[in-house]
Amino acid sequence: MALQLKKQLGLIDGISYVAGSIIGAGIFISPSPVLAGSGGSTGLALLVWTVCGVIAMAEALCFMEIVQRVRKSGGVYIFILEAFGESLSFVCLWMHFLVLRPMSIALGALASATYLLRPMFPECSQMVPVSAVKIIGTLLIVLYVVMNCYSIKRAASLQTIILACKLIAIGLIVIFGLINIAKGNEEEHLKEPFKVDEVNMSGIIFALYVGIFAYGGGDSALFAFEEYVSPRRNIPLAIVIGHTIPIVAYLLVNVAYYSVLTTEEITSGLAVAVAFAEKSMGILKWAIVACIVLSTSGGINSNYFATSRMIYVASREDNFPKFLSMVNVKRRSLVPAMMTICCLAVVMLSMMSLLSTLKIYIILVQASRFIAVCGLFKLRRTHTPSNVIKLPLVIPIFYLFMMASMMVVTIVYTPEVIPKVIIFASTGVLAILLTWIGKHRNSSLRMIYHRIHDPIVKLCRAVLLCEFTDK
Repeated sequence: MALQLKKQLGLIDGISYVAGSIIGAGIFISPSPVLAGSGGSTGLALLVWTVCGVIAMAEALCFMEIVQRVRKSGGVYIFILEAFGESLSFVCLWMHFLVLRPMSIALGALASATYLLRPMFPECSQMVPVSAVKIIGTLLIVLYVVMNCYSIKRAASLQTIILACKLIAIGLIVIFGLINIAKGNEEEHLKEPFKVDEVNMSGIIFALYVGIFAYGGGDSALFAFEEYVSPRRNIPLAIVIGHTIPIVAYLLVNVAYYSVLTTEEITSGLAVAVAFAEKSMGILKWAIVACIVLSTSGGINSNYFATSRMIYVASREDNFPKFLSMVNVKRRSLVPAMMTICCLAVVMLSMMSLLSTLKIYIILVQASRFIAVCGLFKLRRTHTPSNVIKLPLVIPIFYLFMMASMMVVTIVYTPEVIPKVIIFASTGVLAILLTWIGKHRNSSLRMIYHRIHDPIVKLCRAVLLCEFTDK
């Protein structure tokens, strides 16, 4: 009898996974660009937050049907592989390795450094030196890679602390905001929510992109499909309820911001939560700063954990250079993979600012997800297992329409972003060529590949004490 996973996950477990994966650093980074893109209108900004939550929910429901059809782990990469073949999925895989994961780590580092330095410039957040932000961000990236290389268990324990910090920070912000509203001290822009200073289509689209970024991660609970009790009932409910909780929480957090801070204070810098704490929490502001710095840096820690394992498996399957599958003999940690991610993240951080990195990152991520959801229509014809929860057609069409509209408006109104997006996306095509060179036995360039790769292997063995493992 074949061994099967135990069906032990219920509705509450699913809700916890979905909501817990969504609520993160996005709520501390996104409020400023969302309000700025909404023309300073708090009512329009809250509407953007709600629409983004609904779009994220629709995306997660589409992925729910896809994962039932393909019955494999691997996320967007596997979805695209099953729908469109190896070439497009391989570009997606390499783009995640070379661009998206390092960008995500750089975003967490830049946001943490910004929040860490913000209290030192209480009068003007614009005075925070960019060089200081990048230096502290680099130190955070290095600190987390050292921790993950030294002890995975300690890094996992830290992630639990980070989750607690997120909940504490959000809870305190909501409580102090509601207290301020109860006292009748809220700002005028909350009393006139649909008063717009200046709004344009490119600002609204960027606000939508940033809002969707804040709701990311809601599909993470889908990959344990076989372990759910009554999956046809519990998984759709977990997605809907698990997205509704962050929608309500994010709306309450933003209302709290709007009740204490002026439009200028919110849009003048990304460290909105610190400005809120400075104005309303007294000495508790230092607790908020500590919680938010840990919360925003948590993405660095989780990215090292997840990405290193993705690289390790891909390397063992000969999709990445072999040295990336080497493991430290003593610590049993994926040191070469993590060190590579660290170097790429530092390069990303040194090249770009927080907002420019955020914009390119979101567009690339949503483009890959758009392609994956497009594959749903093909998978409905080619993958027809029994007992699939088939979505109403309106849900994938709604998601694809919204994302296609946003992409078109981005091209029309912010064409300067497109060349950067194309350059970063093209790294996947270059990576295919390099990998083919390394794998092709008759290639005259294979010798050059080994002259570069073999010394790296020797270095990993001598300095990092790493060896290859069996599959």
